[in-house]
Amino acid sequence: MKRGMIVTVGVGRGVEHAIALSIRNQRPDYVIFIATNESRKTVDAVEKELKEMNTSIPAHHVEKVSDENNVYEVYSVVKGAVKWLVEQGSHLSDIVVDYTSGTKPMSAGALFSAIMTPCGSIVYVSGERDKPTGRVISGTERILVEQPNRLLAERYLNEAIRLFDSYQFMAASQLLRNILRQVPSSVEPRLDTLHRICEAYHKWDSFNHIEARAAFDRLNRHEMEEWSPQISINKGWVNIIANALESSDPRKRLCRELLVDLWMNADRRLEEGRFIDALARLYRLTELIAQYRLLHNYDIDTSNVDLNKIPQDMHETLTSKYRDDEGKIRIPLHASYQILERFKEPIVEVFRRESMRDSLARRNESIAAHGLAPVSAEHVRNLKEEVREMLEIVMPDLSEMLRRARFPRLMS
Repeated sequence: MKRGMIVTVGVGRGVEHAIALSIRNQRPDYVIFIATNESRKTVDAVEKELKEMNTSIPAHHVEKVSDENNVYEVYSVVKGAVKWLVEQGSHLSDIVVDYTSGTKPMSAGALFSAIMTPCGSIVYVSGERDKPTGRVISGTERILVEQPNRLLAERYLNEAIRLFDSYQFMAASQLLRNILRQVPSSVEPRLDTLHRICEAYHKWDSFNHIEARAAFDRLNRHEMEEWSPQISINKGWVNIIANALESSDPRKRLCRELLVDLWMNADRRLEEGRFIDALARLYRLTELIAQYRLLHNYDIDTSNVDLNKIPQDMHETLTSKYRDDEGKIRIPLHASYQILERFKEPIVEVFRRESMRDSLARRNESIAAHGLAPVSAEHVRNLKEEVREMLEIVMPDLSEMLRRARFPRLMS
């Protein structure tokens, strides 16, 4: 068995002619008729009609539907018929479903099954209709053939877009990878393009900027513009961070874009309701802001502090508390802000607020750090706004930078 055909069968004048015409046009090796008790007699009429067309009816059998108005029953019966044809040796691409005849629920069930499988093609016989009955007039038929995988592709494309806009990049990528096994990219090129876009944003959202840069490089300008002009902007942003991270110069590695990127990542986690993750990112960003300010303004590397650049009266404390086995002085968050306070840095005013200290303490008390306390959206939002204040002090053009780092929304 090679080419299989599934046909919904209705009743009434002229129905058998349209079905016979479709079978003659498709030339299947095997036909499964989906019929009710009442419409089974139409199958005999189809055989007679084919003989008049000098065409032999293919090997066939009838699958019964008990309720022609039950869409799900018809869907299940057609799905079973598709499975049977595949078990007999037909490939899905060689199976055609004709949903012309039968009740509207029968047509709907058959069409939905063909799309979800997906079968190779769907057939509908159109033409001029008799006004009293609404049936196609014999001799005026036009056979319309379409690929259901186009419709299936559209369904999965919309679902992948929804996942992308919810920051579920890995899930969207996996969904698209699975559908691309069933639907060639030639049928719907946007499937492959969106799959590559999801890969790029997944790498970026996971802080893997170097691999994200490579993924963005696999997208051409037309593909990016087709989905969103923001993607090209994001590509340039990721390139800046990836290039900085590859530098051996600590100043270049700890760039402004990296700080903004972390803030935006925290904002996305907050939007998702992942409060512990958002709080952890904001805590790390609070630390990075201090490290950035010390390194870029005072040439002080918090992973290897040069005491010559620190006020004399702080030397003993730093040496006794933070010198490691390698002889390097590595200072944590609070010590970094203590040094910045001695330099009268304005970001310290924000850091010293009671509300910010409380928010930072929430991170330490959470299960992700040293405690078991829950984290609420309010805790995260409070810290987020205070960290933003510090970022605005460090970079007055923050709003423009946030615009460049913003992820696109693909759903129009």
